[in-house]
Amino acid sequence: MAREDREVRLSPMRRTIAERVCSSLNQTAQYTLTREIEIDGMLTYINEQKAAGKGYKFMHVLIKVCATLLQEHEKLNATIVEKMLHYYGAVNMGVAVAVKEGLVVPVIKGVDDMSVDQIVEAYSGIVPKAKSGKLTIEEMSGGTFTISNLGMAGIDAFTPVVNYPEAAILGVGRTNERIVFGADVVNAGHDTGSFYVVGRDPWNELLVFSKDNGAFEWQVDGKITGVLSNLNQTYRIKAVWDRENDRVHYFIDGVYQGTGNL
Repeated sequence: MAREDREVRLSPMRRTIAERVCSSLNQTAQYTLTREIEIDGMLTYINEQKAAGKGYKFMHVLIKVCATLLQEHEKLNATIVEKMLHYYGAVNMGVAVAVKEGLVVPVIKGVDDMSVDQIVEAYSGIVPKAKSGKLTIEEMSGGTFTISNLGMAGIDAFTPVVNYPEAAILGVGRTNERIVFGADVVNAGHDTGSFYVVGRDPWNELLVFSKDNGAFEWQVDGKITGVLSNLNQTYRIKAVWDRENDRVHYFIDGVYQGTGNL
């Protein structure tokens, strides 16, 4: 039996969110740029700090990284007021936080002058207040840039709406472990009838392709295998040698990954 139509009155928060999103889209010509980046160094740093007893998390370090970059790219750390673009000297970072009725954006002020430890302290204080609905107007005002992270929800990419009158917003998707070929693939040796192509995966394990008369095998830590298993994921590796151009084309799970010089 089909359900009957029904109407539910929007809560004050949801009405405000709808009005602000519409206002932002109506008053600005927004566009989204998307790219993937390697964050091995960032994750290594976080893990090292955790091992040293510090409670660093991805967002804490991301806020610091963004604050540093915004000082170099001041056009992104700005607000639009009528027909004027106002550049801010300080970075006041808005952090989008999901709550039961929608979304709130607490602001951590002056993050450009904060250490990561100070950011951890500020973040740990303001985000729980946001989730419990106890933010003050002051704690939600004065942002110059906003980060919206949906990675924990398994989202790869999305189109965040600029928190008007700010000039830009950063949307962050989930992190994925994957094998990366390309710039890191180098020619490591040339012997009679065989040679090796060496690269590194995101976990910095040594990966070796060995070729002998056009037949490839996959080696991990000196062990020959047809698959690579790591972090509960298994990858089926295939390498095709282009004899004419002396190059290797790489496939993982049947998906073309790129090519490398031999």
